[in-house]
Amino acid sequence: MLEIIQNISALGWTGIALCLLTLIQISPLKIDPWSWLARKIGNALNQDVIKKQDDFQKESQEYRKKNDQQIKNIESSIERRSAEDARNRILRFGDEIKSKQIRHSEEYYNQILADITDYEKYCKEHPNFKNNRTVLTSELIELTYKQHLENNDFL
Repeated sequence: MLEIIQNISALGWTGIALCLLTLIQISPLKIDPWSWLARKIGNALNQDVIKKQDDFQKESQEYRKKNDQQIKNIESSIERRSAEDARNRILRFGDEIKSKQIRHSEEYYNQILADITDYEKYCKEHPNFKNNRTVLTSELIELTYKQHLENNDFL
């Protein structure tokens, strides 16, 4: 034992520190100086990689935000275009009813009534969207539909 102590003391403070760190790590206390030291050395060696990874994560989050906004803009454009298409179908159908030259099937009426519902819903959800263009035409379509139901005289 004396020989071991003499060998350790020959190494100086470094040997004593190594022995103490090892004893502390082995002790039942949950103090882990070697792991702590390894983490510190690892962080020091990998500092550039860690910084690049953090920068990449920030860029990735910014890209995702930008991409999400672009997707929302595209979805909004698609919804707006769909509402405009529904409005055009409603108006065209109304013109066909007014001309009294074209008769329509019940299925066609049902499709136009679904367009009216979708268009009105879009208009309520988007108050800045110009409305009032189909109000009278929609009323005419619904009235004519009811008349055809009562008379059972669809195409």
